[in-house]
Parts: sequence; C-alpha cells; structure tokens
Amino acid sequence: QEVERAIRFNRALSVLVIDIDNFKQINDRFGHQRGDAILAELANRAVSETRAQVDTVARYGGEEFVLVLPETPLAGGLVVAEKVRDRIASVPFGAPGEEPITVTVSIGVACFPQHGTKPQTLIRAADQAMYEAKGRGRNRVVS
Repeated sequence: QEVERAIRFNRALSVLVIDIDNFKQINDRFGHQRGDAILAELANRAVSETRAQVDTVARYGGEEFVLVLPETPLAGGLVVAEKVRDRIASVPFGAPGEEPITVTVSIGVACFPQHGTKPQTLIRAADQAMYEAKGRGRNRVVS
C-alpha cells in the first residue's frame, strides 16, 4: 500500500532489510528461547527508532526484518538504518541475571524510485544491499 501511495503522489519511500549477524551461532550457544527473546527485543529497538503510526516494522523471515519508511528519501533511510544499527549493537541483550549477548545487524537500504517501483523490487534491492553489508564485514549499513 505504501509503495502504491508513493507512486500515486510521487513521494519518496525507503525500505530497510535488517538481518542479525551470526544468529545461528547465538541460537546454538544460548538456545532458541534466548534467540526468540533477542528477536522480540530487536523488533522493539527498531520500532523505537521509527515514527509511530507512520513507519512499519515487520518480521520478514527467520532473523530478518523489513522496515518501510514512507515519505523518506534515501538519505533519511540511511540515517534511520544507522540509528537502528547503533541501538542494537550498543547495548547487549539479556534479562537481569542472564549472560549479556552482543548482537550486531547488517542493514540494506533501498528507496523508491531510485531502486525500484514495485514492492518486491524494492525489497530485493534492500536485500541485496544487506548481503553486500555482510560481505563488507557485517555490522554496517549499505544502500
């Protein structure tokens, strides 16, 4: 819907694909229950860096999330992505009494209309950028 709105009104829209770095190792070492708790907390941290009632945060796959940022050009999408990346990496995950777990994410950013004009095209472009971020060493943002 947001992409259709961006097309109709010729407005910018950014899409972020977030993937937790080395999540399988976290699950293997700490268990799936801790992994699930990290997924929930990561979503909360991502939401805290977005605009309530405007932006959308959704789980996209195992350890992937998609953020849709209407009315946000590429430069703004990169700023939000960096804020999300920093918020996740800067504070270890874990409840009191649990061993803290440092988590990092790789984030790909794509923007309408530069990277595509259809939802799946934008997600694919952001996903490719996310894999490029992983290839560059993880814990970074790429567009």
